[in-house]
Amino acid sequence: VEDYRSGHNEAVLKTVWVQAHGGSNPSSSAKHNPIRTHGLGYIFCLRRKKTIVKIHIKTNTIRREVIIHDIESDCAANELLLQIGAKLLENGIREVDNNKLFSKTGTIVTQENLKSFIVNDALEIYYENIIAPYGEGRHIIDTYEGIEYFFYLSEQGHLNFPHVHAQYGNKKIVINIQNLCVKNRFSNESKNTTAIKYVKDHKEYLLNEWQKWVIHK
Repeated sequence: VEDYRSGHNEAVLKTVWVQAHGGSNPSSSAKHNPIRTHGLGYIFCLRRKKTIVKIHIKTNTIRREVIIHDIESDCAANELLLQIGAKLLENGIREVDNNKLFSKTGTIVTQENLKSFIVNDALEIYYENIIAPYGEGRHIIDTYEGIEYFFYLSEQGHLNFPHVHAQYGNKKIVINIQNLCVKNRFSNESKNTTAIKYVKDHKEYLLNEWQKWVIHK
């Protein structure tokens, strides 16, 4: 009896393998359709969901778009960032700075918010690192409560992300005009609050100045 059961089970498993995989040359239906087996119910051949990542790279010397295919949708955020960093290295970025990763809306991409930007199994992000040449001009917008606000006139690589630079003493921060996200911080926290409030209160004016001095200069 045991010999019979062993042989019978072996035959069933072989039947499942052949039907599910189509032998050495599986058919398209075998990849997608449920397989009826001998007393084992249905076995579904499911493909794991994938995420496609599109990266827009803009530096002083590099302008290109690269795509990472076949990332598992359940990939952890830190692993996804590592894969993005590796792809940037492959495409000429010698030292990857994660603070230069932005979403389409200009938000700095972090490990904590990365996966929130995935829409319909697709992630589109920007790596922008435009360095103004030494001595490059800048347009000073205003000085208020000891903080100077200005645009660099060479920031053509940042057209998608309207932002203003703010300087207090020898420390500079960058504030996104649209969503008030801040890169870097002043050591004086009250000055950070003042700078953010200034940009919020002058949003329309700053966006007009951005168009005038950065987009259409």
